[in-house]
Amino acid sequence: MRLRILTYAGAVAEWTAAGCPTRSPEETQAIFRTFCRSCLLYNKPLRQCRECGCRVAPTGMAAFNKIKMATQHCPKGRW
Repeated sequence: MRLRILTYAGAVAEWTAAGCPTRSPEETQAIFRTFCRSCLLYNKPLRQCRECGCRVAPTGMAAFNKIKMATQHCPKGRW
């Protein structure tokens, strides 16, 4: 749990320092459909990546969705 909080805090800090750039809804949905939804590391009930612990979803506010934050990337390099 502590690692998840630190990972998320780091992602938000990096995103905020860059001016809060976001991916478009279309790009966010495409990333989710193409990479996250079928990934073995995706925890569907929690809508969370098991690798980094961050929330990933096809929609939602950037502050609560790693895919939406344009400064963030998959920890496995898939997107």
